[in-house]
Amino acid sequence: FNQVAAWAEEEARFEFDALSDLDGAGGHAPRVFARGHYVPDDGNRAPAIVMEYVGGKTLYEVMVGFDLSGGDDRSPGTDGADALRSIGAVAEAVRSCYEAAPARGVHRDLSPNNVMVRREGGAVTHAVLVDFGQGAQPGVVTPGRKGTPQYAAPEMFGGKYYTHKYRDAPTVDVWSL
Repeated sequence: FNQVAAWAEEEARFEFDALSDLDGAGGHAPRVFARGHYVPDDGNRAPAIVMEYVGGKTLYEVMVGFDLSGGDDRSPGTDGADALRSIGAVAEAVRSCYEAAPARGVHRDLSPNNVMVRREGGAVTHAVLVDFGQGAQPGVVTPGRKGTPQYAAPEMFGGKYYTHKYRDAPTVDVWSL
């Protein structure tokens, strides 16, 4: 259990630091306010991050056409043009994050469940990237595979240690688009 707790602590620290460096990335990443701990009902101390609330739905929810939370907020799925607008909004969010903190590294888990989108008149108009806990940090070697397999770049599964300097690291996020 101590290894799991240490891993969760490290991931929370990394995500807090990444989001602090991004400083909202022009509205394309949540702002963070504090990092600390809470004690759930089981009595074990757990890491916590206080951050900006990002409203909307995940890109996955928009693409399949309904809210996965179990509510009755069903809306038509996307058409081809809206899907292209969605990709454009996500690409803009990725670009904004790289420009906000180019030395920070890459997201590495860019999947439809880690993108919150806002819609106006049924069309996706804005994307916010969330869940930066799997990211790669420059100069830090990360063992193993990270990210959502269906959206991960092939080099993420080469059985090698992944570093920010491995090939052209931002391409792993571009691949996910």
